[in-house]
Amino acid sequence: MEIDKNLALTYVRSDIEILAEQWEENEIRAYVNRIRGQIGLLLTTKVISIEEASALEDEMAKSRKTAASNLQKS
Repeated sequence: MEIDKNLALTYVRSDIEILAEQWEENEIRAYVNRIRGQIGLLLTTKVISIEEASALEDEMAKSRKTAASNLQKS
């Protein structure tokens, strides 16, 4: 089975966007773990490069920061 790179990146990025909207600590942690697992799978299967994985991690960090600010507001 071959993984479509564009579809996979779209899927990961959609989870990254959803992460930014979270306001419960457990949900934030769950999404971070889920996204890291997805990135790891894509990296292991050589669908994405290390540079692309690093860029996705950076995007996730920004979303996690936004989610953390949501946590403080609630």
